[in-house]
Amino acid sequence: MATSTGAKPANWNKAVESDPRVTPWSEEDHDQPIPKRPRGRSVRDWLVLGLAFLLVFYVVAFLVASFTTTSSTTGESRGNFFSLSGGDIALIPIHGEISSLTSSSSIGYQDVINALEAADNDSSISVIFLDIDSPGGSVVASKQIVSKIIEVEKPIVSWIGEAGASGGYYIASATDYVMADEDSITGSIGVISIQPNLTELLEKIGVRMETIKTGELKDIGSPYNEFTEEERSVLQTIIEEAFTSFVNDVKTFREGKLNATLFEDVLDGRILSGRQAKAIGLIDETGTRAFAIKKAAELGGIKGTPTIQLFFEREVTLRELLFGAGASIGEGIVSSLNQKAESNTSIEAK
Repeated sequence: MATSTGAKPANWNKAVESDPRVTPWSEEDHDQPIPKRPRGRSVRDWLVLGLAFLLVFYVVAFLVASFTTTSSTTGESRGNFFSLSGGDIALIPIHGEISSLTSSSSIGYQDVINALEAADNDSSISVIFLDIDSPGGSVVASKQIVSKIIEVEKPIVSWIGEAGASGGYYIASATDYVMADEDSITGSIGVISIQPNLTELLEKIGVRMETIKTGELKDIGSPYNEFTEEERSVLQTIIEEAFTSFVNDVKTFREGKLNATLFEDVLDGRILSGRQAKAIGLIDETGTRAFAIKKAAELGGIKGTPTIQLFFEREVTLRELLFGAGASIGEGIVSSLNQKAESNTSIEAK
């Protein structure tokens, strides 16, 4: 017998009756589970949405911070992605004595080379700015940096602050444009090797050093013996070779800019002010650091206010912090005695 439309099936229940999706004439089996009506978002859902929102927020904030102009701990501004400057300036500080390793008082040549290479390969960089404050240092270390400067394709501008003498000036001379503060200390074109002589001191305290060697010159430069004429001649020859190379390189780098007569007069190793260096042609221009940065931007084709990216910043290690005081005391004692006891001979561009 057919069921009338007003009648309810025997297996009908109140859940079915309250569900608008089920009708009395439905041929479905009403004993099947009825889908649960959504009750809104759970706490877990809100947590997931919140985390997703935070992730997007931090990504956007990071991008904005990366590409807009900000100030670094060194006071330099970072690159601005939205500016129409046409490129950034790579800042590479060369502060302290030029050496094979970077320390609290020296700059390692490999760190400078790595920074130069990174800046040259960075598409956002238009020009490289060397901020030099160095009395010089190792001949070999200085030459490594100069060799890399020659290889770099992007224009390089150097600025000498407090000092850019000897090896410091050697590095500056290899750049495309050399600037210095008019009161800076520069020049000091020469090579020196300082060897301590402790013989009299050791005699006073009753100490005698015995040396066993395979040849007469094996202990050349030893602080425990007086220099012989032969030893002096050997070291002098090496120093003269390094000096000749230094002078010839400066002549090549500054070709057409040097006053030959004045240049020959200062090859006695004297230091010069920025003004004097400009008169000789050792530098292109005097000016402040800010002026030098503007000049770098101009040579790099950057329009508007230049933005700066710091490509190398020496980090002070815990060891340097802990032993810095001791090192300062030691350096003071050495300076007062004007002697430095060391067994190996070193030649420096100072």
